Amino acid sequence: MKSKIIVITLIACTIIFSFLDQPTAVKAYTNQSKVVEFEESSSRSRSKTITLPFVDSIQNVTVDTGDVSYSLNGDQLKLYVSNGRWVSRDSYWDSKKYSKSASLVDSSWSTGWSQVLYSCVDGSWKEDSSYRTNDKGDRSYSDSDGYSGTLTYDDHWPSYTRDTRDWPCKDGETAEYYNQNDILFTGTAYKGGYYYYNYKYAYNVTISYVEHTLSGQVNHTDKWKQIHDSLNHSPDQFYSGEKFLLLSEVNDVYAIEDVTVEFVGEQLNDNVLEITTSLQEQYAGAPLYDGEIYNNSMSNAETYLKNGPVYFIFTAEWANGEVKQDVVEVEIIGNVYEPFFYHRTN
Repeated sequence: MKSKIIVITLIACTIIFSFLDQPTAVKAYTNQSKVVEFEESSSRSRSKTITLPFVDSIQNVTVDTGDVSYSLNGDQLKLYVSNGRWVSRDSYWDSKKYSKSASLVDSSWSTGWSQVLYSCVDGSWKEDSSYRTNDKGDRSYSDSDGYSGTLTYDDHWPSYTRDTRDWPCKDGETAEYYNQNDILFTGTAYKGGYYYYNYKYAYNVTISYVEHTLSGQVNHTDKWKQIHDSLNHSPDQFYSGEKFLLLSEVNDVYAIEDVTVEFVGEQLNDNVLEITTSLQEQYAGAPLYDGEIYNNSMSNAETYLKNGPVYFIFTAEWANGEVKQDVVEVEIIGNVYEPFFYHRTN
């Protein structure tokens, strides 16, 4: 039976020593990034609420198109997006989407003219024959802007007149009266184009924020802080036998159930000392919790804490079931009697 107890003890010590060799510290404040997708929708302006567990502060919010704004209430972040560019749409072609008034003047010789032939009889001009043509048929229209259409007759007027009659005339002479006409055609010209409808919009919002669960501190008493300062020690250096003052800042975005600290350190007699204590709120509703750890064995020459690292595992539990930890490491550099050049023995 005794051998079984020894084996179990060795296994437990091996696990603890493994932890002491490679502690996994949880960063209290961490920079986080999250992308929120707004899927395709016909709504150009939309909002969405997401949960950011343990959010401490929002650093930046950007969107890939359009505008974005936000509001934060506890761990609920509400995003508002608008004015984004469409990502898809439907369309159809209309050959007469655009229209305008158009006109053209046909001045060609064959299009519109009239001619009267005369001969001189008894000293006066007499009409022999006449010829007239005015082509009033529809005309095709197109221009460099892409408009085209069919125009119809509107009006005409002489653009050129020739009259070879002289008075008085001599019998046997001939003459003509000639008009060249300009013909006006008017109407509506059209240009085709697409009509678009059923626009769809999508957004990708990137959120940069700081997450905070809990952060632990291990401090000196005022007396020991003065001693360490006088010896130019760093704040994380302690003597075995000091009282460890504990302070933890806990994110109170959720109701806090409990905050504890577990101390783990190896002693000169190769025992692993483990002490767990609960921290207390500094005042009602505060996210700050404090307490202390001390054990008489830490001041005993046979059971001083060994020089080197010891660990404080701060654990917070929230009412929603979340449990987070922050591991703080400090260094033991001797015992409390060394600064006074005094060594205690049993």
